[in-house]
Amino acid sequence: MNYTVLGYALCVIFSARIIIACPISLGRFKNVLLVSFFRAVFEIVFLLPFVNRHTALLIIVLIAGTNLLESLFLRLAEKRNRGADANATKFLFSILSAILVFLISSLNLNFEPAQWAKVFYGSMSAWFLFLESIEPVSLGRVLLSFSGFLFSVFLINDGILLLLNKYQIIGSTEASASESVSTKNIQRGKVIGVLERAVLYLLMLTGDYSAIGFVLAAKTLVRFKELEDSKDFAEYFLIGTLASLGGTILIRFLLLFFMNGV
Repeated sequence: MNYTVLGYALCVIFSARIIIACPISLGRFKNVLLVSFFRAVFEIVFLLPFVNRHTALLIIVLIAGTNLLESLFLRLAEKRNRGADANATKFLFSILSAILVFLISSLNLNFEPAQWAKVFYGSMSAWFLFLESIEPVSLGRVLLSFSGFLFSVFLINDGILLLLNKYQIIGSTEASASESVSTKNIQRGKVIGVLERAVLYLLMLTGDYSAIGFVLAAKTLVRFKELEDSKDFAEYFLIGTLASLGGTILIRFLLLFFMNGV
């Protein structure tokens, strides 16, 4: 398998899911489809230049199919007014996208812009030259590490919300959050979680594992009064923190396992 192909494709797919995120509620179904359409276009535009003609049609079909399928499931979750189902759908499709990318990358032999792509994407010639100038092993490691950063920092958030919903730590929708864990706390928790996972991932990337304990201790100290006053908030805080830490560690070690062959 070409790990540079895998890393680049994962970065494209994860970036598309972050930049063109599909909110849980978009009103009409055509709006959901519109978001999925733009995301699919983004993915196709950045992936097609790096595949041969024989796999191009397969990639278009898979990208369009997964985005359409996710739209249908999200619309179903909205009709049932189940925020947990929407979080589950977004998280599972993020994982499914990664699996499909893994399978597609195993079919591709080379990470090299096709001749037709060099002509059609003339404005990107500087980008192509940059990619071709980097030693493939180093580029593969950089792209895989960055894809892990994107997934652990941003996309894993849906999985954490799903876990909190499952054990009724927060409501099935943010509007139905419990009195002890307010919507404001949930929103703050999302932002803090993103920053926390970014710091944790960067510390693991540099091998400074001992500093992770200081980050978690500082977070606990700041929230100590709220933890003492509310059992519900303490459970929300503990499960969210452990899920963030566990998810980030799992993703990092999975990537280290793959990168042993890079």
